[in-house]
Amino acid sequence: MKLRIYIFSILIFLVILSGVMAASQHYAVTTVYFNIPYDASFSIAMPSTYTFQAITGVDYASATATSPTWISFNFTTTPQGHMQPYAAGISGDSQNGAIKPIFRYLSSGNTAIKIYINLTSVPAGIVVGVNGTCDGSCTGGKTVEQNLTANVEMLLVNSLPKNSYFNCTLWGYADTTATPGQSQATIYHHSTL
Repeated sequence: MKLRIYIFSILIFLVILSGVMAASQHYAVTTVYFNIPYDASFSIAMPSTYTFQAITGVDYASATATSPTWISFNFTTTPQGHMQPYAAGISGDSQNGAIKPIFRYLSSGNTAIKIYINLTSVPAGIVVGVNGTCDGSCTGGKTVEQNLTANVEMLLVNSLPKNSYFNCTLWGYADTTATPGQSQATIYHHSTL
């Protein structure tokens, strides 16, 4: 009987002790957010070496110059169509359709991006068409050739995942109203989320 009372006393003591211990511990909860900025960085490579160049410009005024810094459509007569551009005017560094595009874009940030192209002006009698192909996984790529309109950004690819490529090809057309000699325009490349 004493043993039962002793065991019962120990149980009561443990119950009381656990209540005291439970009351001496408290918990709170806090939600933690980890905010990582989106990075819409991209790189461009062009014929010759196809070495990717990081693009660091953040607007038109600070746009990064590509390397080489210029391309040319070297028409031999008018009318002439479906002319492929040369990088830095070098015939050996000409575009060769999707096999050797004039611009190769790499999504080098940490998220999928959109890529736009903008031709600042188009001389009279000249038309520049653009299209491209995904090299890997991308969606919404401009696969059907469409003419560029001066000072209008054209969406080239709607979703280029990080570490994926898009090949951009340009096509020049000159009709008989094109003015002889050299004229120029500027192409801007632009990425967004």
